[in-house]
Amino acid sequence: DAACDRLTESEVAARVAQFGADVMMIGHIGSTQAHPCTLRTLRAAKAALPHAVTVYGGVHPTYHCKDILSSHSEVDLIVRGEGEATALDLVSTLAAWKQSTTQRGYPCDLSRVQGIVWRKDGQLVTNPSRAPVHDLDAYRIGWELVHDWDKYQAFGLGRSAVVQFSRGCPHACTYCGQWMFWKRWRHREVVKFADELEWLHRKHDVRWFWLADENPTTNKETWKRVLEEIAARNLPVGLCGSVRAQDIVRDADLLHLYKRAGFLYVLI
Repeated sequence: DAACDRLTESEVAARVAQFGADVMMIGHIGSTQAHPCTLRTLRAAKAALPHAVTVYGGVHPTYHCKDILSSHSEVDLIVRGEGEATALDLVSTLAAWKQSTTQRGYPCDLSRVQGIVWRKDGQLVTNPSRAPVHDLDAYRIGWELVHDWDKYQAFGLGRSAVVQFSRGCPHACTYCGQWMFWKRWRHREVVKFADELEWLHRKHDVRWFWLADENPTTNKETWKRVLEEIAARNLPVGLCGSVRAQDIVRDADLLHLYKRAGFLYVLI
């Protein structure tokens, strides 16, 4: 948890080396602005464990995969687009290869792993893209990996968590690359999403939720159901998320539901 613990690149590398990692995966939500730091971290980690496979994923490396792999030997592979299924497939392939050989490192054939860019005999290979995840509820969030919730707080409101109801956006704005990365708009099952918020509050006393969605308000009727379901739980929590200005105008008759659900701020 390098960002939260304010770890330096050398401290990250030391922890990775102590763990004895075979595969090192890295990504960052602030993808482009974090790119230089990401490369420094991978460089340090690769120096500490030269035989480990380094994997870089996220929005920025998806768009700049060839430039990065051509210029930075500390990056072995890049995952393009959504990473859940690709990461699992990639690690399974590497694990099977490791079990069948005495070699270390990564010279194995990854041709069948969709959604990656890699080097084969010194040449860049772009594998076929992987289809977007159809069922967002199929990949559960590993909240059990959070050991100290007090480390994650926001705006003086107490413990916080970043959650996601939907992915993608139907608008092809020229200033934004999210719609090309996430492809089509999809959403989780409304009740399951509200259940998760309630569970996080009651189990871990989370009081602040940031919606990581690119465009959660895409479908008004679906969004109304989300607000109603959260409001029905009557949770003493605060919410924030990104909402298009036109949807705020569209939802003039729903703004009371925003308030009842717990919305304190929106990022326009």
